[in-house]
Parts: sequence; C-alpha cells; structure tokens
Amino acid sequence: MLAALGRILQPIVDIAMAQGLSYGDLDSILRRCVIRSALAEGATTVSAVHARTGLHRREVTRLSRQLAELPPPHPTVPVMLFDKWTGDAELLDRKGYPRELPRVGRRANEISFESLVASISRDVRPRAILDALVSRGLAEVDSRDRVSIRKWVEAAGANTPAVGMEATLAPLARTVAGNLSGRQPRLPAFSMTGMLSEAGVQRMYDRLSPKIVRLLHECHLALAAAEKAERRIPATGKRSLHFGYFVNVDPPLPQMKGLAPLASRDVTGLFRIDPERKAPAARKAAARKSS
Repeated sequence: MLAALGRILQPIVDIAMAQGLSYGDLDSILRRCVIRSALAEGATTVSAVHARTGLHRREVTRLSRQLAELPPPHPTVPVMLFDKWTGDAELLDRKGYPRELPRVGRRANEISFESLVASISRDVRPRAILDALVSRGLAEVDSRDRVSIRKWVEAAGANTPAVGMEATLAPLARTVAGNLSGRQPRLPAFSMTGMLSEAGVQRMYDRLSPKIVRLLHECHLALAAAEKAERRIPATGKRSLHFGYFVNVDPPLPQMKGLAPLASRDVTGLFRIDPERKAPAARKAAARKSS
C-alpha cells in the first residue's frame, strides 16, 4: 500500500515543486488532510484526532481552528460560466462548440454574454469577467460586439488561471482515491496498459479517441441537461457526479496530435476532434473521396 501511495503522490509532488512549493508547504497540507480524514471517520475530539493521527494535541487544535475558518469550496464564476456555456445545448453550434454570443442583448429574452453571467451570479459585473478573460487570452470580442470563447475551449486542457488547477485535478484525484478505497463503483477494468513505440502510441490514440469523444460528449450534454432539470431542487443533499478518462504516456511524448481539449468540471478530459487536425485515417478517407 505504501509503495502504491508513493507512486500516486510522486506526480503531485512534481506539480507542487514546479509551482515553487517547499517541503514545509507540503507538510502543512498533509497535516490538514490527515485531520480532515480523522474528522470524517468520526474523531470528534482533540484527543480522538491525536490518537488516530499521531499529531500533537496543540497542532490538532491549531489546524482544526484553521479548517473551521476556511470557507466551503465553491466554483468561481468563470468556472461556472465555462461549464454552462459548454454544457447547455442551446449555447452550442452544430459542431458542439460554444457559439458566439452578443455581448449585450438587443432583444427581449435574447441570450447574451451579460445575461449568461447574470444567470450565474449578480455579485460581479459581466464586464469585469469579460475583461479578465480577454486579458488572459481566453475570450475575444469581434467588431460586431460578439463574444467568443473558442480560445478558452482550446486551452481548457491546460491549467489556465481562469479555469484553475483545482477545477481540473480535484475530480480526478477524488475518483482515483474512491476507486482505491473501494467506495466508488468500479468498471470491470479500471485501466489498461500496453508497451508501444511512439508511432504505435499515436496510432492507438487516433483509433480509440473518436469513440471516447462521442461517449464523453454525450455524457457532458446529458449531465448538463439533468442539472438544468433539477435546478429547483435545493443543493443540500445533492452529490457531485464525474465521468472521465485519462491517458498517460510514460515517458511523455512532446505533443499528442489529433485532438483539441474541451474540459468541464463534470466530464474530466472531454475532448472533441478539431477539424483542422484530423486523424491519419480520416485524412486518407477524405483524400479518397476527393479523388
């Protein structure tokens, strides 16, 4: 078990080190996580947490107070905006991409960028959100005063400042932990591994990705529709549901070709084929049709 946990923690430590965190930072985070686990198991007193974790009672008291003062995690307005814009069928074009929206609605009940932001939160000005997205290169406003987030969709697989690393990694981390602990439903085969050449990896990726794309895109729209249908149900008692897939190449390839990422908080790693970067088989089929 310790060896398996070490392999899981290593990439997390790599990310932390790349972000400039020190061992002291990681130690502090781990102590808080240990206390959260003890509390979740039912250790309700300082003595009980001390006995379960081995942490000094003073440390338990200090960190418990800090945890109590932390606000509950909640997705930011940009994250909720992206999730709604990419998950509502009314806001997508025929290819499944978020369609351009007028910055300001000119007609009654017209969906606009401002009305979309207002439907999520009235505590922040839509113009402030738009300026932040434009400054990060995630949104564009054209000469017709229409807003596009095409660049945001293309960058969603990366940890962009607006999307946030936590929104990308937290669902994946909880899924892995749930499967290891046995608390989550398991598929017959959680993962499959094969040893292939670089060319073989790319060919397998090109072959399987379109099938995964179609399934995850269907899941993405279905989850968004289900959330919309339950919008009048109070949030208390609801549970977070995540579908997703992962691809890991070790050692990593410089760039996996063929797909452009379209991510959301509900479907981790949702991808859609970019028409400009078709798989080799698709390019050959197109060439035969044109000849």
